[in-house]
Amino acid sequence: MLTRAWKTAASLRLTFWLLMLAVLFFVIGSVYMRMEKEVLPLLNFQLLPAWLARWGLPRIGLSWWLFGLLFTLLLLGINTFACSIDRLGRLLPQRRQMARGEFAVAVVPTLVHLVFLLVLGGHLLSSAVGSVETVSCAPGRAASLGGGRSLEVLAVRYDTHAAPPALAGKLKGMSAELRYRAPGVDERFFAAVLAPVRRAGYRFHLDAIDKYARTRELRLIVRRDPGIAIILPGLATIILLMAWYYLALRGIHGKTNDKE
Repeated sequence: MLTRAWKTAASLRLTFWLLMLAVLFFVIGSVYMRMEKEVLPLLNFQLLPAWLARWGLPRIGLSWWLFGLLFTLLLLGINTFACSIDRLGRLLPQRRQMARGEFAVAVVPTLVHLVFLLVLGGHLLSSAVGSVETVSCAPGRAASLGGGRSLEVLAVRYDTHAAPPALAGKLKGMSAELRYRAPGVDERFFAAVLAPVRRAGYRFHLDAIDKYARTRELRLIVRRDPGIAIILPGLATIILLMAWYYLALRGIHGKTNDKE
């Protein structure tokens, strides 16, 4: 029975159908996000458990697809882990029969999948742990944050295009000078839209309330994100593994052609 369950968990057919189901939930979610402008967008500014408790469960008619998506992604993670371990179990006994370097090349896709699971775990950590605080960004605005911290907006700067004539006077960028205080910390720094700043374990994101820049209202998102310590090294590892993999494949094919 356990063998049959393991084969089912490691099935590529199961992978295909789980991917199709995940895509379906993503499409449904994109439609809901376009239709609903108050509750669902709050996902961007709250941790997932807090949003689910306050909005998701009470408004299940809006959030049912998200529960389905999370469950599907959980199953897909289990499936990916099972597939990777199953393939690794088949490769290891063949290691001594493989040519030099062939095993290393063969095992890279499996390692990439396992590291990708770590990256997904980092995203889950970012969504569930840490803190997210949103502050209105206006010159002279001061706000108290948790843990004896405070944030003051000293100035806001709007940069406009000088040329070409069609863009002259149009908004090019927005930035804010901030003063951040915490126990043992008193710093002044600048943050800009699409250019977050990291200070004392927190990231400060400047965000335009209207993404089309029809207004110049800004908000600051102060986030402590422990998952980033897993996500960034994981992505870098995947890039390095894949780069080495394709270079090694070219080398193997080149040697095969030379023998022919």
